[in-house]
Amino acid sequence: MDLKQISRVCRTFRAKYKGVLIQSGIARFILIILAVGIVSASLDWMFHLGTVPRFFILLFAISSAGLMFWWTSILAMKKTWTDTQVLAYLDTTEEVNNQGILELSELIKAENIQESKSAVGKNFLTESVSELNQKLNKISYNKAVRMSSFLRWVYALGCVVGVIALISFLDAEKAKTGAIRYFNPFTLLDWPSRTKIVIYPPKDYVVTVKTN
Repeated sequence: MDLKQISRVCRTFRAKYKGVLIQSGIARFILIILAVGIVSASLDWMFHLGTVPRFFILLFAISSAGLMFWWTSILAMKKTWTDTQVLAYLDTTEEVNNQGILELSELIKAENIQESKSAVGKNFLTESVSELNQKLNKISYNKAVRMSSFLRWVYALGCVVGVIALISFLDAEKAKTGAIRYFNPFTLLDWPSRTKIVIYPPKDYVVTVKTN
């Protein structure tokens, strides 16, 4: 029995699974950095935070985002999937009418069919192979690789980017200042102010002394 199609399905799943893990991790990383940045810039605009608070806020954002990426993506990618584990997992995510992939893959192995040399055994093997091929061709990887979960992170990131774009449109100068002060807590750049202080030079006073 040629098991190339089974191997192809398993390789495809592994590749898609790792791809989604990496993309989800990147989306979460950027989302955390930007979301904390919006909160930090808002607090900085209201209270004019100093260098030390802004530094620790940025450190917290990077650490949290990095830890999330490591925990949900790097560690998950270290898991090794055997072909049997992949097929068993696909059985749990496929529709009811397309389940039984692992069972069929085990049945079509010639060494597991005692009657494979008889006419009945060969017919059974041929039918099993045909049914398995149909099920393998119908596999949808979206649910297996949790595509819906990945899309939720992408939509959340899109919302945050939309908020930033709106703020930048309404007041580009403040948005730029907030971004610089967030990503570079050691900058000397201060928030723009609409208050204008005009300093006039002192007037010359003439003191007149009258004598009688």
